Amino acid sequence: MIRMTFLVGLMLCCIAPLSAANDLFPDGTPVPDWFHESSHTPLRKLGKAYRLTDHGVISDAAKIQTASIQAVIDKASEQGGGVVVVPKGTFMSGSLFFKQGVNLYLEEG
Repeated sequence: MIRMTFLVGLMLCCIAPLSAANDLFPDGTPVPDWFHESSHTPLRKLGKAYRLTDHGVISDAAKIQTASIQAVIDKASEQGGGVVVVPKGTFMSGSLFFKQGVNLYLEEG
């Protein structure tokens, strides 16, 4: 019985630091409560939608389309903002630069 109590106590001592570590970013900065919220925002509430496929971007795992995707982001920004919608598929890209008022929405798939 004493051995079992010792083992349970030892396990709890090992688990406690792991759960505390989840409350910190890798650099040691505390994770704010809002970061853990995972509520879904409906697409219609994010503003005008700019679906990639409506602007000439195609689902193709072999084609890098950074410039085409960036053009959609830039267009959304120039027209006052909105949301760039990535539909189901594979869209290869390099670095993209989002502008103020432009959001990204990934459809399932």
